[in-house]
Amino acid sequence: KMVRNFKLIRVAGAYLGGDEENEMITRVYGISFFDKQTLKDYITQLEEAKKRDHRKLGTELKLFTFSEDVGAGLPLWLPNGARLRGKLEQLLYKAHRRRG
Repeated sequence: KMVRNFKLIRVAGAYLGGDEENEMITRVYGISFFDKQTLKDYITQLEEAKKRDHRKLGTELKLFTFSEDVGAGLPLWLPNGARLRGKLEQLLYKAHRRRG
């Protein structure tokens, strides 16, 4: 049976070997399912996950920010986020002490 239900997710370009002197290659990302409803359900699930992405929410709630100068994946805690993190660490520490 042929897979007929597919969707392209994104396209990205990169230089071969990371050297801009080399030829550019294109990556094509996609998903496929045997039936259309499963594809639609998966796309809906992806869209819902984007709404609850911790990077997006943390930035919107002013808990942390990101800086390319420090590192793309390293969160820099803002005052509200640092307070929340401290409270969570205290709770975990107390729970750990109680349980041994």
